[in-house]
Amino acid sequence: FIVDIIGGGEEADKNMCAKNGRGEERSGGDDKNCDAGAIWIVKPAASTNRGIGIQVCEGYDQVIDVVSKKGKSKLNNRLTRKHGWVVQKYMERPFLIHGRKFDLRVFVLFTVNKGKNLRRPVNSYMHGEFYVRTSGVVYNTSRKGVKNTMMHLTNDAVQKKVKDNYGKHEMANKLSMVEFGEYLTETNGVPADYVESVLRPRLKEIVKVTAKSVEAKLNKNGRKHGFELMGYDFMLDENLKPWLIEVNSNPCLEQPCPLLERLVGEVVESSFQLGVDRFFPPPKVQTKKCGEAVKVIEDLRRSNKFELVTGENDVE
Repeated sequence: FIVDIIGGGEEADKNMCAKNGRGEERSGGDDKNCDAGAIWIVKPAASTNRGIGIQVCEGYDQVIDVVSKKGKSKLNNRLTRKHGWVVQKYMERPFLIHGRKFDLRVFVLFTVNKGKNLRRPVNSYMHGEFYVRTSGVVYNTSRKGVKNTMMHLTNDAVQKKVKDNYGKHEMANKLSMVEFGEYLTETNGVPADYVESVLRPRLKEIVKVTAKSVEAKLNKNGRKHGFELMGYDFMLDENLKPWLIEVNSNPCLEQPCPLLERLVGEVVESSFQLGVDRFFPPPKVQTKKCGEAVKVIEDLRRSNKFELVTGENDVE
């Protein structure tokens, strides 16, 4: 299996009492609590989403029990035997929103970049607006808390299972990028432009590294044209440093709130503009009706928030 150290690797202090975004103490530190350094996230490496199959394990023995072919896990099926598992060290000191865990969902688009004398076979684009997915349960590292998937996983499919908590704090457990920036400024005193000037460039650099690392494998069949939308998930540690948690194919495009009704619509429209529309230019001779349609398309193209990360203009 794959071991991906995402929490910095430092030893956890059992007497440590971390604080959330409002400076309030959170639970986690007495003798009854787990050593955070011994907690692991175990998930199928491919072909699953919506939080399916993700487990939190306390120690090496539990990890082996999950991933072993002889283990009791029902997830040891054909897919996991073929693709394996991802085992990630638990982030010991995550930044919290009102004492609750969250992650950032960033949309990244890949398009096939076929042609002569091109340095890179695939273009990658990061959308200019992410959104925040929150847990409805207060975070703690007690043994009872470790087993509470509602506390760890922010997927809608998981959070919706407890209707009393879903939407209790934020509409559909979602925050916009602007709202998140305001929260950071209010609770941590960072500049008002922190998200745009510091956080997003850091996310973009991580996307760039991952895109370059897999670009040669994304079009194995040599298709002339193609595109795929991915969902990158990030967490922030207590120092606001972003960590890539996973990359999802077939990201959720549900619209449970006004924020996602707008954002998902923009992402889908922009994805087709870059992945399809550029291969079908408007006719040279246009009727009045056709001209009106072209104007609408041009207006949409100018509002496209996808930013090139790697690809045809990458001269590095």
